[in-house]
Amino acid sequence: MSAYEKFVVKFWPLAVAVGVRHGLHPHALFAIAGKESGGGVSHAAVARNNFFGLGGGKMVFAAPADCFIYFGKLMGQRYAVGCQVSGNPPAFAAWFLDKSPYVGSDATAAQRAQYKKDIPVLWHTAARFARVHGLSLLPPDLLAQTATPSPRS
Repeated sequence: MSAYEKFVVKFWPLAVAVGVRHGLHPHALFAIAGKESGGGVSHAAVARNNFFGLGGGKMVFAAPADCFIYFGKLMGQRYAVGCQVSGNPPAFAAWFLDKSPYVGSDATAAQRAQYKKDIPVLWHTAARFARVHGLSLLPPDLLAQTATPSPRS
């Protein structure tokens, strides 16, 4: 199993919960985290629990959940359009590069083009790993927490 596959499997429930709470598709979370942390193995990910390259990778989080929650909350509160297109990999990649302040302004055109290609690939790869491992976008316990009762006639 690749590092990215292990990363997706390990953090799947967390990504789903954060995604549901903040309106961000879990695959989009994994695409950004996968790109920024090399599938969860970068120095920032291992030493700082920073999977999204936040603060140039220098922000430190006490636990992985803190980083996922911080990023999800940031996206949900400040970047509603990004959340709205997060279920569409090419649109999300385009939005992320065009509107997000998180891709370094010092990145070359080639680096930006590669980022734009990598995000949809990582998005779809996370989806494939989820299918292979039987991971659901809405686990039964999360579904029970988010479902609203139907009105009675």
